[in-house]
Amino acid sequence: MPSPPPSPYEGTELSAITSQPTNRGGPDQVDKLLSSGADPEYLPGKASKLLSETEPNWASQDPPPQFELHGEQWLPPLYSAAYARNASQQSKDENFRMVTSLLQHGADPFLEFPQALYHPPRDSHPRAPFPGEDPPRRAIPDVPSEVEWDHLGDKIVHNSDDDMEDEETPPRWGVRHVLHAIIEDSGRFKPFMDYPGFLESLDIEHRDPQGRTPFLSACRSALGADARAGAGLADLSWNSDVGGFDSNPYPEWDRDSGPTDWDYPDPKTETLVDILLRLGADPLAVDHQGKNALHHLLVEVRNNQNARFHSLAVVRRTLRILCSKYHSLVGQPDQHGIYPLHATLRRMRLHPKRNLYIDMAELQGCLLELLHAGADPRVKDSKGNTALHYLADDDLTGIWFCTERRKIFYQLLDKCGCKDDINLRHKAGKTVAELILDDNGRMEADKDRWYDFMRRPKEGRDLRQWEDVDEEVFSKLGDAGINWKVKTSNGGTLLHLVARSGL
Repeated sequence: MPSPPPSPYEGTELSAITSQPTNRGGPDQVDKLLSSGADPEYLPGKASKLLSETEPNWASQDPPPQFELHGEQWLPPLYSAAYARNASQQSKDENFRMVTSLLQHGADPFLEFPQALYHPPRDSHPRAPFPGEDPPRRAIPDVPSEVEWDHLGDKIVHNSDDDMEDEETPPRWGVRHVLHAIIEDSGRFKPFMDYPGFLESLDIEHRDPQGRTPFLSACRSALGADARAGAGLADLSWNSDVGGFDSNPYPEWDRDSGPTDWDYPDPKTETLVDILLRLGADPLAVDHQGKNALHHLLVEVRNNQNARFHSLAVVRRTLRILCSKYHSLVGQPDQHGIYPLHATLRRMRLHPKRNLYIDMAELQGCLLELLHAGADPRVKDSKGNTALHYLADDDLTGIWFCTERRKIFYQLLDKCGCKDDINLRHKAGKTVAELILDDNGRMEADKDRWYDFMRRPKEGRDLRQWEDVDEEVFSKLGDAGINWKVKTSNGGTLLHLVARSGL
C-alpha cells in the first residue's frame, strides 16, 4: 500500500524547526520529518501567492533593493538550516546536520521564494545615494545645560516636516533563490562545501531573479568576500570582556606588499570567491543591471539585519586581487552609469561615523585601491557627479571623522587633475563648492548638535576647531581656482552661501 502524501503541516513544520534556536533538537526533528515523507521544497500557499503577485520591476531601482524579514515570514528550510545563529561549535554542527539531511532528501538549492524588500524607517535619515539629494534637515535648537540627558530623547529632533509616517508602509516583495540568499546573507556555506559532489555539480553560472551568479552573490556577502569560505556572519564575534575577537574569519595580510597565497595557508580556509573562480566562475559576469563583481563588493548596505547598520563587509583584499587580475572591471559602468569608484564613494556617504566594524571595512582604503588601480576620478555618473562632488557632499568640513576624506579630496585636486573640475556643475546645477556650503542643513545641524564624546573613537579624530578646518578647506578651494562669484543653482553666488553658512 503506497504511503500517504506528506501533509502541508509537515512542510511548514520543517521551516519552523530549522528556524528555531540552537539546542532545541532541530537536527533530530528534521531527520524524523524527512524520513516520514515531508517535502523539503514545500511552498505554502501564501508564499506561492506572493510570488505570483510580485511587481515586474521590483528589482529595477538603483541602488538595488535589500531584503529583510517581515513579521512571521516563511523561509525555505534549507535557507533556515544554514543560518548562522552564533559562533558556537554546537551551532555549526546543527547547521551541518540539517543542511546535509535536506540535501540528501532532494532539497533544491535554487528554490525560488518571496521575501520582503527592506524599507528603512523614515526617521533613520539614510543618506541619499547621489550628492545634493538629501532631504532638508532642521537645525537642533540649543539645549539648556541644566537639562538632563535622560530628557533629551524627545527634544533632539532634526527631521524635515514631512518625514514621519502615521502608519506602517505595507511591504513590497521580491524574489530570491535559496543558495544565492544564503551566500549574500552570510549563512554557513561550509555544509554545502562538505557535501559530497555538491561543488563539482553546482551550476556555477546559475542566475537568480536579479541576474546574479553565485560568484556575484559571494562578492556581496554580508560578512564580506575577504572572509574564509564557509564562515557565517555570527563567526565574527567580539568579546568585550577581553577586548578582542573570540572568532574572526578574516586573514591578516600586508597592505603594502600583499595579498599573497600565504594569507590563507590552509586550502580549506580560502575565500568563497577563490573557490568559485577555481571552479570556473566567470569573473567578468554582470547582473541584470550591468553590475560587475566590483559593484557587488562595494554595495552600501547588507541584507542581513544584523549587518545592516553597525558593520560593513570586509572586502579590501578581494578588491585588490580582482582589480589586478581583471582590470577591465575597474572602468566598467553599470546600466545606471555608476562606476565601481562611485559605488565606494556612495558606501562612504552611507556610513560617515566610525566604530570597530566600520573601521575594519577600510572605506577610504577601498577608495584608494580603486584609484591605485587606475579608476578615473573625473568620470561622471548618470547625474553628472565626479569624485569631487561625492566627497564635497560627504561632510567634508566635519571635524571628527572626516580627516581622511579631506586628504583624499586634496590628493584629487593636487595630483589627479581634478583641479580643472572645481567649477564643474552636476546635472542639477551644483558645483563642488556649492555642495560643501549648501548641504540642506546637514552642516548647521552637525555644528549645533550635542556630541556623545564618550563613544567617539580617539583614533582619526581631528581635534581642531570648526574654524580651523573651514579655513583649510577654503584655502584649498581657492588654490584650485574656485570662482566665488559664480551663480549657484538658486541664483545667488557662492559668497551668499558663505555668509549664510556661518563659515
